[in-house]
Amino acid sequence: MRVFQDIHEAESEIRRDISKGPLITSTRVQQQTGIEIQGRERLGYQYSILDIPEPIDEIINFGVDHFVSYRNYSDEIGAWLAEEIYRRLFEEDFYGTAPLPRDPDCSETLHPLLKSTLEGNFPSYTYQARLSGAIPHLVRALKKNPDTRRTFWPIYQAQDAYRFGEPTRIPCSLGYQPMIRDLGNGEKRLVMFYLERSCDFDHFWLTDIYLASLFQKVIATKLDIDPGALIHYVISFHSFDVETEEIY
Repeated sequence: MRVFQDIHEAESEIRRDISKGPLITSTRVQQQTGIEIQGRERLGYQYSILDIPEPIDEIINFGVDHFVSYRNYSDEIGAWLAEEIYRRLFEEDFYGTAPLPRDPDCSETLHPLLKSTLEGNFPSYTYQARLSGAIPHLVRALKKNPDTRRTFWPIYQAQDAYRFGEPTRIPCSLGYQPMIRDLGNGEKRLVMFYLERSCDFDHFWLTDIYLASLFQKVIATKLDIDPGALIHYVISFHSFDVETEEIY
């Protein structure tokens, strides 16, 4: 497993690894079908990253320096991230009697191949709904049994498997598993394992790992323990924009 110190090292090395991956042709991006776009892909890509900054401004500025989508939509991404942090990490009923006003889905702004899919009057799913109750439940379990291996919180659920052949959204994230472990430095920390079935490097990698790291830090704070590495495993790590030539 590759170990990266920070997002600067991770971005450059991941970009190089994907650029050397096999060429693929995708006929579908989420519910948009009948397309043919070419890109590069790495299967079963795993790495750990030790330091992800917490302030949104640092993430946005980094994105602007390294990704075209962030240069084009930095304000929209910043606003979306601030809202997602509130929705995912604060102990609120996800049905919400007075929900926050919601801007157009940022994921669709970032990736023009996507389009809104509503089932009835509601989106196919929300991460807020899938994470409802996760933090207090995980904290209780880790306080009771700090060495437990059972604290996996699923995002991808059975109903998604029944729907993956249909023209609808299904989660890219499979789930999160926080564990209290010593990974070799003699000090126990809260390690976060983050599993994804699919990740578009150019558009969603940075926000995916940023929100996962904040989730990790909230749990660590409630346990009064320092956060450790974020270990990220992606089944299909791909790019439709990355350079195809050798990158050094």
